[in-house]
Amino acid sequence: MPGMGIELEEAALAVVSGRRAVVEDADALSIIEASMGEPVPVALYRVGEWCSILFITYQGERNFRTDIVRVHDGWVDGWGGGEGGPHLLRSEVEPGRPFVEGHGQHFLDDELGLLEVDGVSADATVRMRWRGEVVAEAPVAAHGYFVLTAILPADPEFTVEAA
Repeated sequence: MPGMGIELEEAALAVVSGRRAVVEDADALSIIEASMGEPVPVALYRVGEWCSILFITYQGERNFRTDIVRVHDGWVDGWGGGEGGPHLLRSEVEPGRPFVEGHGQHFLDDELGLLEVDGVSADATVRMRWRGEVVAEAPVAAHGYFVLTAILPADPEFTVEAA
């Protein structure tokens, strides 16, 4: 979509500054569809000076785009995402088995990276484990979408589970 990057940057900065709220309503998908072409923030996670925000954009004809935007110390540092068909709903996910939609790692130096994971859960809280330790934990909004972020070594093997 033309201008999507600029829209995402502006939307992310508005969320981080408090000028725009993250949508947490159970009917988030209706809000996303009504906002045709506009990225809607549905989850965020902070670790240190980093904030990762999950956006969902309705592209028409039951097609959606998800993006995670990284903001570092008040500046958009980048984003990544993908397009797909119908979006998975909280009611379609089995309790106790969060669904990981995607993940990516933004390297901070030669050894460490900011790992970002997004998905859908029917649970109240999700957490990310690395080497048996909880490295991120967050409540899940009524709509079920979540994002978790942790600073970890390159290409870590991790799990996401209900808390």
